[in-house]
Amino acid sequence: MDHYTCNFGGHMQTLRSATLCLALLSLACTSPLGWAQTFTIPNTFVTGTPASAASVNQNFSATATAINGKQNLVTGTCPAGSSIRAVNSDGTVVCQQLNFFGGDGSAGNLTVAGATDWTITPPLNLNFANVTINSGQTLTVPAGTTIRCSGTFTNNGILSVAPGARVGGLDNFAFGATVDIYSIGHPGDSFRPASGGSYDIANTHFVQGGMGGDGIPRTTAMTSFNSFRVGGGSGAGWRSGQEGGGGLVKVYCTGDVINSGTGTINANGGTPSLLSGGGGGGIVILASTSSVTNAGTINANGGNGGTSFGFGGAGGGGGGGIVIFVGPISSVGTVNVGGGAGGSVAVQVAQVDRFGGGGGGASGGNGGTGSSINSGATVTANTPTSGSAGYVLNIPGNPIFLLH
Repeated sequence: MDHYTCNFGGHMQTLRSATLCLALLSLACTSPLGWAQTFTIPNTFVTGTPASAASVNQNFSATATAINGKQNLVTGTCPAGSSIRAVNSDGTVVCQQLNFFGGDGSAGNLTVAGATDWTITPPLNLNFANVTINSGQTLTVPAGTTIRCSGTFTNNGILSVAPGARVGGLDNFAFGATVDIYSIGHPGDSFRPASGGSYDIANTHFVQGGMGGDGIPRTTAMTSFNSFRVGGGSGAGWRSGQEGGGGLVKVYCTGDVINSGTGTINANGGTPSLLSGGGGGGIVILASTSSVTNAGTINANGGNGGTSFGFGGAGGGGGGGIVIFVGPISSVGTVNVGGGAGGSVAVQVAQVDRFGGGGGGASGGNGGTGSSINSGATVTANTPTSGSAGYVLNIPGNPIFLLH
């Protein structure tokens, strides 16, 4: 680096020399930061020699030209949702994501060319580049699955979401030589679980049906959909394994998300065979920073209630599910989020010890009430209620910012 020495003479000479010295020092100090050895100062000055304004201005002009020239060398850009991490010598740039919305594509491309069940054999990495489900093929995923794509997601076949929330086992009732479990439901992501009906050891009392679960308000779903973890709530009642709530699936992609004209997504609530309430419909979230298109069908219906039996009433229907489109929305297609019907009461209740039908699980809609039973030796249970319908939300805007 060059060294500069400043000598000051008389008053005017001192002022002129000080101004020149500051200009030269600024150039000397800034040059290594911006351009290393490529910048040349056109004019140099000798101690004691007057410096003209034209020469000093020429030095400043050369500095500005060099700075602007360096700025123009940065030719690369980064897409929305990412920032410049580094600038290469040729002016291109290295980008980095501001968040992990669409994943990093590290799992590569996925093509579902045959029946694939992730509930049995899940992948180790769900951060795909592009995902394609071929026509006529089915990909089954566990409730709570999030599929991320740095590229596109295209469903030409069937995306099936397994049930999530299931009834627990809190109370045991002995009927003859067997023991059956009758319980409240699991709420899933809903606000309140379905309850089981009351129980009577004789046929001389009124037996109340279980209450249905409380659904998720629209405002909550709009602002907190990224916090959902399970899906719809299960029906309450007898634990048969068929009363589970419809599962949750999220598809988050940087590129287009397409459920094509031959594509179907199923996330329905379960329908038990006897006594219990139906499961609440599932939750399906399709989000993209590019485009969301549903040209096919999405099903997130509540399950029907189980039928009455000799020792209990029929179950209430499950509430309808929730389908959410986030991002630039091209088409919403066909979406079914109906509530499940209450179970049939065709079979009369004749056993001495008996319990009311279980309430239906909730999701976007409320679950239905299980059937109550009047006193008497052999009676027909009262009709249970259906679950209420769920809803569809279209949320425009960049999902990257909506997720925070």
